[in-house]
Amino acid sequence: MPSYVKSETVAYSVATGAQLWAKTYLPANSGGPDDAIAVSPDGAQVYVSGYAIGQGAVTIAYAAGTGRQLWVSHSKGVGLSGLAVSPDGTTVYEAGSGRVSGRTYIAVIAYDAAAGRQRWLRYYTTVKPAYAELGAVAVSPDGTTVYVAGDAGAAFPSSFSLIVLAYRAAGTLKWATRYANRYTGGVNAGGAFGGPIVLGPGGSDRYVDGTVSSKAGHHVTATSAFRAATGKCLWLDPESARGGGGHDAVTPGGRTVIVVGDRTGDTAGGYAITSYNASTGATRWAKRAPVPGDAPMYPAGLVIDPHGDTAFVAGAEYGGGYDLAAWSVARGTVLWTTRYAAAKVYSPAAIALSRDGARLFVTGSAGSPISGMTTVAYQT
Repeated sequence: MPSYVKSETVAYSVATGAQLWAKTYLPANSGGPDDAIAVSPDGAQVYVSGYAIGQGAVTIAYAAGTGRQLWVSHSKGVGLSGLAVSPDGTTVYEAGSGRVSGRTYIAVIAYDAAAGRQRWLRYYTTVKPAYAELGAVAVSPDGTTVYVAGDAGAAFPSSFSLIVLAYRAAGTLKWATRYANRYTGGVNAGGAFGGPIVLGPGGSDRYVDGTVSSKAGHHVTATSAFRAATGKCLWLDPESARGGGGHDAVTPGGRTVIVVGDRTGDTAGGYAITSYNASTGATRWAKRAPVPGDAPMYPAGLVIDPHGDTAFVAGAEYGGGYDLAAWSVARGTVLWTTRYAAAKVYSPAAIALSRDGARLFVTGSAGSPISGMTTVAYQT
């Protein structure tokens, strides 16, 4: 990797797509972005995660209005892929994976949001896999519980299982549940993999977007709903076309779950976007990102505005097309698209929206070959 690789964060306007600011983090050692970004409840700070060679995971706090860097924290030996802020804004939680005694486990870290000081670090060691990865994290509305989704197994892909965990805010484990894939045929038989996790507005249910093997034996995006109090699986719906991974978000009223998933090219079009009944898992509508303009096939993130009217999707350009699109939640139609024009090539890694819906933030890598992590802020 070139020594000039760096991290950049950009802020955009939700209403128009106009760029507000862009900031670059260039450590002494080369580094780049992870796929995690979050905004404090009061909208004053934005947090992003990345990495620096020889320093491990890097977490950066910026002033949301100006992009001024507030603090940087390092966690050696841990790879991060999920980030969330407590409802009172005092704690930043991150999830990922790290090695202990020669094994890799799902990891959870709590930071002091004001100064970036690490409060605690926990590894889930009850399951003893050879590998664990893809941690995602969410916090209950009352701030008492931290939920984590990941996957672990001894051999890829057949033995991997989706693992969902619940921790108390102090770092003690409340419960753990595990989902093993039910299909066994095909070249990609078995395996269930974790992804982003979101909570319903009341906090009683939570939704995980991940990957499972289909009856045809290839990997597909799958969305599942779990009871937050116990970890019981309520419903699981796999996509029909090949893909895997993805992102989900719940409307403020809790009636609808919007999911975006990757495509591997077996069918025409860009990424898939689907609307579900949050209670039953029934499909309301299913669309593809439009082909004109080289629509991205790999969504990097999804957020819904506070009114529940618009879903914003960030997607990698890979040589052309838009990197940010606004979708109608009710109809599944594209309202507008935009791209980060300051970079010749820009590949978003994560997206976040302030609680009041006033600012939209996208973080990712810029340049060809990759030359940095860029975070952009947009005004709504």
